[in-house]
Amino acid sequence: MAGTPRVERGRSTLPSRSDGGGRTGRFARIGSACLLQGVSPPPGVSHSDRLRLAIAAAIGFLLLGLGAAIVGPALPALRSQYAISDTASSFLVSAFWAGSVVGVIAGGYLLPRLAPRYLLSGGFALMAVGAVAVAGAPSALLAGAGLCLYGLGFGLLDIGINLTVARAYAGGSGAVLIAVNGSYGIGAIVGPLIVARSPGDAGAPFLIFAAGAAVLVLLTLSVRAGAIATAARVPTDRRILWVLVGFGLLLIAYIATETGASAWETTHLLGTTAMTDAAAARANSLFWVGMTLGRFLGAPLALRFAPATLVFGSLTAAGLSFVLATWSGAAVVASGLVGWFLAPIFPTVIAWMARAVPSGQGSTAVFAFALAGPVVVSPLLGASADRLGAGSIPIALAVLTVVTLGTAVSLTRRLRVAPGGDAPRAAIATLP
Repeated sequence: MAGTPRVERGRSTLPSRSDGGGRTGRFARIGSACLLQGVSPPPGVSHSDRLRLAIAAAIGFLLLGLGAAIVGPALPALRSQYAISDTASSFLVSAFWAGSVVGVIAGGYLLPRLAPRYLLSGGFALMAVGAVAVAGAPSALLAGAGLCLYGLGFGLLDIGINLTVARAYAGGSGAVLIAVNGSYGIGAIVGPLIVARSPGDAGAPFLIFAAGAAVLVLLTLSVRAGAIATAARVPTDRRILWVLVGFGLLLIAYIATETGASAWETTHLLGTTAMTDAAAARANSLFWVGMTLGRFLGAPLALRFAPATLVFGSLTAAGLSFVLATWSGAAVVASGLVGWFLAPIFPTVIAWMARAVPSGQGSTAVFAFALAGPVVVSPLLGASADRLGAGSIPIALAVLTVVTLGTAVSLTRRLRVAPGGDAPRAAIATLP
């Protein structure tokens, strides 16, 4: 993606502004935007190898977008199939994201030690097995285990594809990653539509995904690229630890908001409108349309406004859109607006953090911490829906948006005066 770091002697840097051009899913953005720190310059890779890799990566991201986007719309069918409450079903979402977090961390560890084709084929195999397990699970507990395995493969693939492409294309990886990651958004739009074709059947979308993943297992085995080499790490400056904590808290709140909106929209629409299961699942695609278009169309704004200003404005507009979603007559349109306004935030924060901490130190730890957001917040949203009704979901998300905005304001103040009264010079430059 356009915000992909370039590598200089073990140090990664990002453009001073958010590009807004990455794919919708947060893991691909993480893989290309921050986990590249410390990647050594690659040896030569043949044109045919790079073309084969780009094709496999584009198809892979298309499938990943589809795979992530079917989890939320499939929740109502899973609830009905296992006769469980909203609170109980929320742990299915948490299981997927918990597996994804472990997958990202494991992928970062394995990439320097394992040829990418084996890691990628293994990731698709894990997702395929997990999807089949979900489709055939006789109990909610086993479905949760299947979703955890499904998420594990997702995390491995996300970091694996991004870093392998970035390494193979070196200085030209930004443009390639924009095109490759763009296919994720297409898959995310298609995912809910597949769920809508089989309303009430929770297993069918996962079986369709498993068939596609099985094909990708074979396709990725043809990828030729060496293991990712990493440069020696340097100690993190203690003066910026609190800055990193601030970015971690901002991202954990934001990621929880984004995933909450996408995963619980179908439940909200079914509980507050006269929509059928199929119509509610189709409506979820509008969120992803807004997110995908907002990512690309937000780029001009990123060139005109400072990161903090853009984050404040986007969060405020998204919060108002959640309030609009409480009116059942506007809920579907509000979902698209939420996706639209949330879209610029993640890449903007990535660029903001890169300017505040130019060395890239600690960024991997920050994102591993931040990805715990959906794991923690999903059960809270489920409990809210059980106790207060599905109409409480957009209200809870609006409150979470306010919390995210407060975290962003606090971070701005932290950047003005770092611990000990000595603000990092690069951090001061990021202020609005």
